[in-house]
Amino acid sequence: VRLVGSEMCIRDRDKATELKEQALSSLKQKDYIKARYLFKKAYEAFAVRENYPQAIECGIQANALYVRENFYKEGFELCRNMEQLIWTGEQKQNKVFYDLRFPISKERLQMYISLKNPAQAKNQLDKLEEIASLAKNDSLMEVLLYTKANYYYTFNQNTQGDACFRKLISQYLSLIHISEPTR
Repeated sequence: VRLVGSEMCIRDRDKATELKEQALSSLKQKDYIKARYLFKKAYEAFAVRENYPQAIECGIQANALYVRENFYKEGFELCRNMEQLIWTGEQKQNKVFYDLRFPISKERLQMYISLKNPAQAKNQLDKLEEIASLAKNDSLMEVLLYTKANYYYTFNQNTQGDACFRKLISQYLSLIHISEPTR
């Protein structure tokens, strides 16, 4: 049986979704090696379909499982691959995917933090901050503050870490104040 283009698209999408669901199930069962393999396969399947958000979500999951087992070389390689995928998508759609670039840079930052490499971690932190500010996205800015605090505390820069948390607290307090009903 030969499939026409649209039928192949449906089959590929279903395959990618099925792989992701199997990966999530394996992760839930703590079968990390199988989960990593399935997330990587789901990433590849979503990438072929040019479903960039799903591809990156699965790639990030696979990467976290690489890092869990100290497979940093494979993790950095996967991050490069995800960035290349995003770049290709940006060229095709003629726009920048800040929301997809952010988690890839954050993942790379986490690897440098785990490797206790403050210089490379700081480079990634600066890149993350640039992406978040260009995205003009409040939720990315919030994640950035948590990430910065983690970086500063990891490298014994507690004053800067405390400053990040104070900024987060003041943002939350201002949100509470805004959402309070007027009496």
